[in-house]
Amino acid sequence: MDDLEPCGMLIKKIHDALEKEANNELREKGLTLGQMQMLITLNNSENGTAFLKALESSL
Repeated sequence: MDDLEPCGMLIKKIHDALEKEANNELREKGLTLGQMQMLITLNNSENGTAFLKALESSL
């Protein structure tokens, strides 16, 4: 039982692996995951505009 990792560390490893995979896929389009999140936020906003505070909170 000594080789078990805490749940939080496992979740972080999964998150990091998914983020790395997403960045690798997006690199082909010249984007990062953070840039894609920003574009999604703008796309979902009214008229494609948003206040900086809204963009900050979405990231």
